[in-house]
Amino acid sequence: MSADPFGHLPQIESHAAARYSGSCDTTHQQKENGVAKPDKKIWLEMLEAAADTYPDAVEADQWNTALGKSIANANITYLVDHKLVTGLARKRIGDIDSYAEITITSAGLDHVSEDGGLTAELGVVTVRLEAETLQTLLAAQIEKTDAPRHEKNLLRQQLRALSAEAHQRLASQLIHLGLEAVPRSIQALKTLIDP
Repeated sequence: MSADPFGHLPQIESHAAARYSGSCDTTHQQKENGVAKPDKKIWLEMLEAAADTYPDAVEADQWNTALGKSIANANITYLVDHKLVTGLARKRIGDIDSYAEITITSAGLDHVSEDGGLTAELGVVTVRLEAETLQTLLAAQIEKTDAPRHEKNLLRQQLRALSAEAHQRLASQLIHLGLEAVPRSIQALKTLIDP
């Protein structure tokens, strides 16, 4: 690494020019109707380069030179939009002319990390099932049963009369029943698939 002329930004020695030079196909593939598009290979290399210099920024001019500003901008803007990096943009008449540097964010580090980093460890998924959705799902299942019409009507009435707390308990019990059925479902699937 070497410092920039101002002595405060780290710079990585890049083989970007060697990777992309002579490859008209890369430039051609990156542009559709004259508009540059993000390319996973390129933005992953950018992300990994930024990870190598973390917590410092990496200069983006290597990509501006090797790929051209429009392709570099498309890929960096894609990373910025997904909050995987922050970018110091050079603007001309209000529009981004090019990026001077990028810094990887914690989300970006987790993305390139093999184990998903803290995002994977701290990630909690909350599923919200509204009472109306639960009623609709259950009513559809009630309708599929062989029960007599009057029983189906009674069950749907009782379902509509449940309180919010009762819906929550019912949803919890249904999830529990569904999880108990998973081993049987897998066994049935194996039976159906095996010749």
